[in-house]
Amino acid sequence: MGLDVAGAQQNIVMDESTRPSLPEPDPMSPVPDAVSSRDGDEANAPDVSDLPEEHRDEMQRLHHRVEQAVTTIERLRAENARLRQRVDKLEEQPAFPDAETVFSLDDDPAAVKEQINRFIDAIDTYLEGHTSDTDAAEKEAEN
Repeated sequence: MGLDVAGAQQNIVMDESTRPSLPEPDPMSPVPDAVSSRDGDEANAPDVSDLPEEHRDEMQRLHHRVEQAVTTIERLRAENARLRQRVDKLEEQPAFPDAETVFSLDDDPAAVKEQINRFIDAIDTYLEGHTSDTDAAEKEAEN
């Protein structure tokens, strides 16, 4: 016989003032939406034939770095969208203050209360028996 509180679902109403506030998303994206990766890095490589020979390698390296930055931006945007969905899902759940112990149950509250009372009675019985044994041992030691 055990108290099962795992997977409990009974909702508890909480004051909205205890919910931590999150900053509002910035409506202006700091990265332009026009920035996107291009398939085939070599196919999109800039034509550097009109540049002096000494600048061609530098221009190609710069182009490669810009492509890497674009890929990183796209990855971060996808991660940001995933995290935003996760935050929205978490915000739908009730917030619980740190100073309180809260649990919820699928079971009938009256049945849970009865089960807890039986546990309390069993603990009291054990402690009373243990206290009687301790008192008897102390009286024997005094004699």
